Amino acid sequence: MFRGRMNNDSFLLRGSQREVLQTLVRWAEEQRPSQAVNFQQNLSLEQCSDSLFVLSSERLSRSGPAIWPFIKTIKVFLNAHALKQGLVLVDLPGLRDLNSARRCITERYILECNEIFVICNIGRAVTDEGVLHVFNLAQRAQLKNVGIVCTRSEDIVPSEALRDWDGARQARIKSLIAAIDEDTQYHGELEAEIMELDKLEDEGDLSEVDREERSLLGRSKRQLEKKIEDGKFELTQFLVTTRNEFVTKKLTQKYDHRVDGLLRVFCVSNKLYGDRRSEPKDRSFPYLKLSGIIDLRKHCISIVAQAQRRVVTQFINDQIPALLSKIQLWVQSGARTADQERRIATIAALDNIERELRRNLRRHSRPGQTMQRDFNTLVLGRIQLLSWTQFAADTSLDRNGWHHGSYSAFVSNFGNHSTPKAGTHDWNLEAMEKMVEDLRTPWESLASTLYERQSELTQAIETTTETIQDGLENELDDNDESTSVLLEALEAQTRLLQRSMEVCFEKLTDKFLLLHTDTFSGIRTSLFGKEMEPTYRLCNQEYGTGSDRRRKTIMNKGFSNQVLFRNVMKASKEVFESITDDLQSEWVNAQNDYLKLVEDILDLVRSEKAVRESEQDPGFRDRVDDTIRRDNDDIRRIQDAVRE
Repeated sequence: MFRGRMNNDSFLLRGSQREVLQTLVRWAEEQRPSQAVNFQQNLSLEQCSDSLFVLSSERLSRSGPAIWPFIKTIKVFLNAHALKQGLVLVDLPGLRDLNSARRCITERYILECNEIFVICNIGRAVTDEGVLHVFNLAQRAQLKNVGIVCTRSEDIVPSEALRDWDGARQARIKSLIAAIDEDTQYHGELEAEIMELDKLEDEGDLSEVDREERSLLGRSKRQLEKKIEDGKFELTQFLVTTRNEFVTKKLTQKYDHRVDGLLRVFCVSNKLYGDRRSEPKDRSFPYLKLSGIIDLRKHCISIVAQAQRRVVTQFINDQIPALLSKIQLWVQSGARTADQERRIATIAALDNIERELRRNLRRHSRPGQTMQRDFNTLVLGRIQLLSWTQFAADTSLDRNGWHHGSYSAFVSNFGNHSTPKAGTHDWNLEAMEKMVEDLRTPWESLASTLYERQSELTQAIETTTETIQDGLENELDDNDESTSVLLEALEAQTRLLQRSMEVCFEKLTDKFLLLHTDTFSGIRTSLFGKEMEPTYRLCNQEYGTGSDRRRKTIMNKGFSNQVLFRNVMKASKEVFESITDDLQSEWVNAQNDYLKLVEDILDLVRSEKAVRESEQDPGFRDRVDDTIRRDNDDIRRIQDAVRE
């Protein structure tokens, strides 16, 4: 990042921390790219690949700064079938990346992904350290939907498989190879005979019988070539499928217990897919299927398919009927012939209904503040700073007897490491054990309370529906068709309000689950991990004589500081307040939108505008009425089909 500026780094030691930081910030501002956003369009695959390489890699020159430290996100839009359904694929640095900032970005980002795939070569998938690191993180952060994609599944040599496999598998390979060799030898003999006949033709000695024989030999040769191709595919299929099954079984045995959800393993071959995708379907499909990419693509599309189906279903069941009922109400309002006295009574009744709706919803306009009080009572009220700090300090003191090499290795890995002598440890999680135990039940109670708050809002919306029904039945003629249309229009808007509320709580639930990980896990980017980061960094700066003692002193001091747990809980509270404030803001906006739509619907009845519009063009009103009735029949058929 500062290449060409750090020839003499002594200023890092001479200046104060503030002066050094100001210098580095100034350099960064001077060297960062001038454009905040840069677009490149209509690139070929090769050009796109070259551009990505330049943006994401180190410069070959030692004089200029790298570009990648200044880049937050690179977005690539491709005309790919799998991406047309709304799927977004994110390529992240590995958790073993030498750059700690990139590692932390990856750790933070994957917590918010719907699904995570570890990409590895199938030849070393079972022993790949990168795969192990991701599943260690998944276990620590309680992540779900973590899978593995093994690449280059076609990269298997028959002779090596013969040597490595035994029993029935070895016998099957020998049989397939023998059949291919036999057919290949016979193919060579046919070619030799055809060449002899071609030679006779060149010399003018080819008889009619010879011509017929050559034609038969050519047909046999083509059939044999098809047989050899099929045999080679059968061998490739057996080798690829057998190894895929073996690797999948081994990976499942090794990692299935580390994730809460179902572990999915995909074995794919870009070569099999790329080499055959342009061929006719009847020839290419067996290879494309064997490549595994079709199954992987289907799975990726299915990730968004359920969400899309839910959105479409909600659109069909709620939004379209809401629009149709509003138009139908306009038709009915334009056709009404009530006298002035009846009209005044109707307006008064609708005004009463609107006031009652506003009053009822206003009583439930601050769910975020209620949930924040729940957090203070259920969680913050159970804080035990002294006992948590003492427990963390004791766990740190227990490691004072560790060998300096093991201790230093754990410090270098921010407390999460494994050595043959010390074993596997997560220092942060071990220090948090008492806190996690004490807050497990209160946090579960808080989660239950959040569902209760959602139920309260659901009840409030149901009360709103009852208010509308009771008001219309008591104040208006419930046998009047316009009354039933008005009720249908208002109920359609209430269903939309219910859906908006559910979306608000779905977002809250996702953020609350992420907060649980941040509060109760020891990963480096968790709340606890961030608090301990300076301590680990300070330890990593120690070297030379006495460094082991100094490291242990620094670490003991960090874990025994009461501010540690106080800051963790303070940060957790702040995040919870932020996500509940967001929910409250979204809920209030949904309420306001609903009340405005209700007001518009009631105004169709209360105002004279619809009547005037109808009188100006009664034929148009009748055509709209006929169209709406047909559309209502159509939408009911579509709704029935969706339910099936």
